[in-house]
Amino acid sequence: MHGSPAKLVRKVQFNLMIRNLPDLSGEKFLLNYAVVPPFSLLFYAPFTFTGVHISKILFNLVSLAVFFFFLLQLLRRLQVHSRLVLLLPLIFLIPLRNNILFGQTYILLTGLLIGGYLAETRNKNAAAGFYYAIAIALKISPAILLVYLVARKNYRAFFSTLLFTASFFLSATIFTGMDFLVKYCCDFLPRMSVNEINNPFASSYQSVTVLLRTLFIPDALLNPGAPFNSLMSFIFFGGLITGILFFFFISHLLKNEDSFTTFSFSLLAASVFKIGRA
Repeated sequence: MHGSPAKLVRKVQFNLMIRNLPDLSGEKFLLNYAVVPPFSLLFYAPFTFTGVHISKILFNLVSLAVFFFFLLQLLRRLQVHSRLVLLLPLIFLIPLRNNILFGQTYILLTGLLIGGYLAETRNKNAAAGFYYAIAIALKISPAILLVYLVARKNYRAFFSTLLFTASFFLSATIFTGMDFLVKYCCDFLPRMSVNEINNPFASSYQSVTVLLRTLFIPDALLNPGAPFNSLMSFIFFGGLITGILFFFFISHLLKNEDSFTTFSFSLLAASVFKIGRA
């Protein structure tokens, strides 16, 4: 197993707690859960009033509608008229597949983030904060946009995003109570950041961190076929890619010219290393 003895003990305890649930009491395999933010309870609630197949269709239609609505606006703003735009579905092939099959939110979140950027460029800071906050409340990692907003000196959008994010998180306490929110922030988030809950080798996370971990960190159970066994290589290449990303991010911030490029690098930095450390 991957990780320190203390981490492994907590993973075992997590599995035992899950198996104490009546519906899962007979399960014998290892369970891998990604603990989502409490706001997800409210966000997905409207899709639970019908059968699973209909709800999945509805969610995918909403996700695609939001995505293409804001994407078309972005293309008009950037004055992109090339027919190569028709190849975009190929670029988004894996997220589209996962959105359709597994109900993942990446297509929807991409649309919301684009919407936030467009609203920000039009000085509609409340709308920008609203869109950004939904993305943060659902996935956490887009919170790097707070750094982007401060660096761009757009303090109105920054505080608007903070206010909406706090409101979304607190709104879930109506149903879960404050104790669960505190536990999520103080217990689950730190544990997820060091892979004590998630499978650190899951390719579905689509991050460079997972790729490097799969190449350089063998694990008797989760990654027995690793080509190499080198923690130093994992750290070196991870640090190198992180450094390159943040170099371009900071350089574009300092130039203060093309806001879309800076926005893009901030999102890339958020997505590439979204699974934490080895």
